[in-house]
Amino acid sequence: MKKLLFTFAIALGAVSCFGPHGELEGIAHVPGVEPGKGNNYNSYTTYKGALLPDPEFGGREDMVHLLELIGKQKGDIDDNAFETLLTEKIFECTDRFMYIHDPDEVPSDYWSYAGEWVGGMMYYDLSMYENGEFVVRETFALTGEAWLNESGYLGYHHIGQWEYDAETDTLYTSEDKSYAAKVLYFDGEFAVLEGFVYPMWLYNPNEHQYKRNTPMELYGFKFSDGKENYLDGYEITSEDLGPLKEKWYEENMYFEGKLLPNDSTSARECFNLVSTANPEEVEDSRMISILTKRRLECKARYATRDDLDYWVYTIVEWHDVVDRVSACSDMLGNADGSYLTKIKIHPFNEKYEETTEANHYGWYREGEWSYDADSNTLTTIINNTEYKARVVYIDIAKSRVILRGNVGFLFDAGYDDEILDCRFYEDGMDDYLNGYTTYDEFVEYWLNM
Repeated sequence: MKKLLFTFAIALGAVSCFGPHGELEGIAHVPGVEPGKGNNYNSYTTYKGALLPDPEFGGREDMVHLLELIGKQKGDIDDNAFETLLTEKIFECTDRFMYIHDPDEVPSDYWSYAGEWVGGMMYYDLSMYENGEFVVRETFALTGEAWLNESGYLGYHHIGQWEYDAETDTLYTSEDKSYAAKVLYFDGEFAVLEGFVYPMWLYNPNEHQYKRNTPMELYGFKFSDGKENYLDGYEITSEDLGPLKEKWYEENMYFEGKLLPNDSTSARECFNLVSTANPEEVEDSRMISILTKRRLECKARYATRDDLDYWVYTIVEWHDVVDRVSACSDMLGNADGSYLTKIKIHPFNEKYEETTEANHYGWYREGEWSYDADSNTLTTIINNTEYKARVVYIDIAKSRVILRGNVGFLFDAGYDDEILDCRFYEDGMDDYLNGYTTYDEFVEYWLNM
């Protein structure tokens, strides 16, 4: 009898030595959990054949918690209670882990924590209804269409079909049942599911061709209040998005019949100021003071020609001799009506590093300026060519000036109309010409490099 008990104790010891312990001790009995071989069995513990999340990348404790809940499930899932909550509450995803099979990686099978992924939306909440439909929200800020928030919407929603099979404890969230997830734990407030829940499929084989794939996912869901307000700000459907986008573009992306260069907030805000500016609000005395006591720099240059039906945002122009130069520059005016300006070699230029290391940044030019207060017009003359631009907006507090027309302190690229978003600064005036020579001197240097 003693020998038998001794043998049994040794057997128990062997099992405990080769089973997970510590943080993993609570999942040793969960179906699908397998300890690693050798002494490092915790590091190589797997679930359904894939390693648990690497502790260095986060999520390991959260997945262990989900597995512990699976191990606590006693008896059958309360299907009636589960299905009732689906129709009464928001089915809110709080945890998500993706089984990654990647033949190009070692190990090839591992669980990945969704919270460590950067880019798209990783957690979705579903609102399900008794008619077998559900809706899921898409947020504009995460779909690259945040500009539509100006239309009063936060996003839009998809409509799908759902079904719950009580016989197999399986939740289907697609009409063709390709999205299927089995309920492994449910306590009346929280549920753990395994499989796929729409639209949380990392690599849909119908849409992508990757060597890596995702055989399954593991989710934690809670049941949340607020179903009656679930669609506030998301009233439109994905089908409504196209017409809404078209309407928004017509109202916001054209200026005087020409398409704006992009849908960035800064570009549209600038053009909106031009279209709504009141010339009578321009403080002419302040503008003259700026031109003689500050450095006026063009920060954004929008241009068009008469034969174009769009505006361009330009940062680089082409010079016949030195290749690429900056489209933007600045001017330093003097009280006697003269001004200095510079043409800078652009970083895209192949010789940029070589020239700047040698303290050659470009060339300077001298011109004449005048300002007509009656028409808010800045006239600049350089190389015997006269340019005129109207001051359409000025904000002293923000050191901002918007000009419309052409100016002599920018590289002349032959545009018929320009909108120049400028700022004025006190810095850079004392050493304004450092690194700049006359045009002839710079060209001689350039050609002999």
